[in-house]
Amino acid sequence: MKNENQDIRIRTDIRENSALRRSFDALAQKTFGLTFEGWYQSGGWQADYQPHALAEGTRVVANVSVSRCPMRLDGVQMQLVQLGTVMVDDACRGQGLARRLMESACETWADRCDGMFLFANDSVLDFYPKFGFRPMQETIFERTADQPGSNPAKLQVTPLSVQSNTDMQLLRRLFAKGNPFARFAMAGNEGLMRFYAEQFLCGGLRWLPEADMAVILEEDGDTATIWDCFGSGAAPLAEVLAAVIPPEARRVRLGFTPADPAGFSAQPLKEDDTTLFVRGHALAEQLASARLMFPLLAHA
Repeated sequence: MKNENQDIRIRTDIRENSALRRSFDALAQKTFGLTFEGWYQSGGWQADYQPHALAEGTRVVANVSVSRCPMRLDGVQMQLVQLGTVMVDDACRGQGLARRLMESACETWADRCDGMFLFANDSVLDFYPKFGFRPMQETIFERTADQPGSNPAKLQVTPLSVQSNTDMQLLRRLFAKGNPFARFAMAGNEGLMRFYAEQFLCGGLRWLPEADMAVILEEDGDTATIWDCFGSGAAPLAEVLAAVIPPEARRVRLGFTPADPAGFSAQPLKEDDTTLFVRGHALAEQLASARLMFPLLAHA
């Protein structure tokens, strides 16, 4: 790109245009080490994730993606929008491209949702307040794991395979039911769930047929993180956790805000190189006072 007067325009048809999609994917791999092509090919990339990219012809040089993230807080649904995948090609830095895209996205979506949020790394903490975003402290809920044998009457647990169409249809069906244990939960955007489940957490997909529940978990040393639970809630959370937590785990962390936090300690979330920002004063005040954990599966 020689200068800002070249034919560079905002494109939102990235998913549908194969040449633009390939260029977008190449920039995402270069910037974040992420690829979106497998997600697209599996049908997981849906309309709820819409890149707003600056492109010179079919070459994507900058991007801010908009994810529609319907949420439910204390039984009340709200339409939130998340901004993410913010990236600028190295050769095009210093030309205000990210600012241009941020201003466009905020102007386009501010009146079409109840609020906006994003997750920022430490290098850009001074950038997002320029667009009306303010940092917000999240709360993490965790407890020690039950010792093996303390709950002998465990629910049956069956792994789900991303290679099985039947298993993935089951996971999507249960996702549509929502998380019955969460105070603050995703109420849509199946594509985001599939982005994680089909690529990064495919080894942690569990089905509990007696409870009509699915669980997505991650093991990291002696810590088990329950990213999310979906289904009818035919069994209490304690029984679901007792069934799915591996015996070597000593600590359980929830990737969502429990409706009943009894037995869990609530601590300010301290995550390296990640800060939550929220746009909209009323929304920020409401969420901050509620001491919430944004669902991990909602991170775009």
